[in-house]
Order: sequence, then structure tokens, then C-alpha cells
Amino acid sequence: MLESQPPNSLPASPERHASSARLLSTPQRVWLLPSNLVTELRLALTPLMATFFWLHRPGWAASCFAVAALSDGADGWLARRRGEVSRLGLVLDPLADKLLMSTLFISLTLLRAFPLRLTLLGLVRDFSIVTVALVLYFVTGFSDFRPSRLGKLNTFMEMVTASATLFYLLWPVAWLFIFVQVLWIVAWILIFASGSHYALLCGHRYRAWRIENTGIIA
Repeated sequence: MLESQPPNSLPASPERHASSARLLSTPQRVWLLPSNLVTELRLALTPLMATFFWLHRPGWAASCFAVAALSDGADGWLARRRGEVSRLGLVLDPLADKLLMSTLFISLTLLRAFPLRLTLLGLVRDFSIVTVALVLYFVTGFSDFRPSRLGKLNTFMEMVTASATLFYLLWPVAWLFIFVQVLWIVAWILIFASGSHYALLCGHRYRAWRIENTGIIA
């Protein structure tokens, strides 16, 4: 699911990442940057949303999701506006997006309001992306995990699909259910296509980064 969205447009070159990091006086301050605080808010809202689903309060859960979805664009805007792009933000933002959407899909599936196969496909995609990203970041320092355009479209469609499904839970009418089913089909196609494309794209970025930093071609 989430490459996040729409996910933020972030600098590509390691030099720009490094220059952004030099704006920070201490590593501890990175967690307190306004842009990262917004991302951390999204992380905090995710278990709260799941709790409201468990308590059978879909209205409150929908409110948490709405705030979290709005924060997805705010953190990137703040980072670019204030020159606060950091390595932590590059990793934390897509991670927060994926946790939010995965939690929402699982919660809706447990309520039998969302297709299990679509949820499993999204979970496999997101788990693979997050696992590879974390391993590359902590082992090699590589942090260029900017989402692709197809990934941004997928994230947007996931949010639209989840929002429509939530709305159907609150207002169950026949025509809305038909619309939601169409969105499920579109989401299925985009999740598969964007995941495959992103794997190829990140592989290309990592090879280019490795050549630039180590000179090793293989």
C-alpha cells in the first residue's frame, strides 16, 4: 500500500541529503523538527484509529484517518518550506503511510467490510518495501526511497478506496457499494503494478548510488 499520499517529493541526490542534514545542530533535534512531528502524529493516530475500530466506533476511526491523511501532505510541505529534509524523514514518512493504510485495511477486513485478498496483496507489497528499505538504510546508509508517480497514484487510490469503504460503513446504500467494488478492482491493479515498478526503480537507484559512492559497478 502506502508509497505514501500523495507522498512527498524529496531530493534525489545524496549531496542534497547531506546539505539538509548539516542544517541540524544535533541528531536529537531531528525528531523534533515540525515536519517530522507531523509524521510522528500520523504514526500515533494509527493505533488510536485501530482502537476505535475495535471498540466499534467507525465514526471516531474515520476522524482519526481523516486527520492522518491530511498530515501526509503537510509534513512534506513543511520539510521543503523550512529546509528540514532529513534522512529520518525520508524513511519515517513512507513508513508512517504504509502503517496507516495497512492498519486501516486490516481493520476493515476484520469488520468484513473489505476483501481479504486485496488486503493480503497490499500487506505483502508494503511489508516487502518497508523491509528492504530498512535493511538498505541501516546496513548501507542508502535513503533514496522517493515514491514513483505510479506509487503516488496508488497511494491516492488507496486513500480514496479506504475513505469510500469507511463512508459506506457509516451510510450503507446500494449505489455506494457498487462504487466501492469498482474502486477495489482499480486498487488491486494499481497495488500490483506499482509494487512491481517500485522494486525495479529502487534497484536502479541503489545501483546508481553504489557506483557513485563506492565505484563498484556489480
